[in-house]
Amino acid sequence: MERIRLSKREKRVLRTLSHQGFDALSEFDAAAVRSLERAGLVRAAYLEGGGVEDAVLTGYGKEFMRDNPKLYNPVMRFVMRSFDAVNAYISIKLFGHKIPKKEEFMTKEELQAHLDALCKQNGFDYAKYLGTYNGDEIYQPEFNEEGDVYYGRPCFLHVRGDKIRRSRSYEEASKVLNYFYD
Repeated sequence: MERIRLSKREKRVLRTLSHQGFDALSEFDAAAVRSLERAGLVRAAYLEGGGVEDAVLTGYGKEFMRDNPKLYNPVMRFVMRSFDAVNAYISIKLFGHKIPKKEEFMTKEELQAHLDALCKQNGFDYAKYLGTYNGDEIYQPEFNEEGDVYYGRPCFLHVRGDKIRRSRSYEEASKVLNYFYD
């Protein structure tokens, strides 16, 4: 099921309706209920003054909650760049790629230059450092141009010791994405 981008208030209202029912909502949640109704997740009855008289989850809303219980927003929170074919090519090129031993790198700048060169070989402009996740230094291939677009699963480079690898699976890439961008 496709994820829908929800605000914090909409997520709170959806959780409340799912677990506690309409009676637990406050009178200030009318705007969030209207928004959720437009998305097809909730069905509501309104008072003449604009307040909400009653609201329930639709079948689609119940399915949405079942498939996405933590209410994560869509994976494509930022513009992904390139096509699946390029993504697959990068997987093959970078999987298990050796880099010089750590002692040979005098600075982080030299490692960054090496990763940038790998990215350029594979159609990207540079590697953006995101941080550390599960013991790996995480980098994301990027473009300089805002018009370049990447469609496909998220692409992250994991650096540990003397190895560079790409995220092993869609699940691992999604966890990295949610860790840094959620």
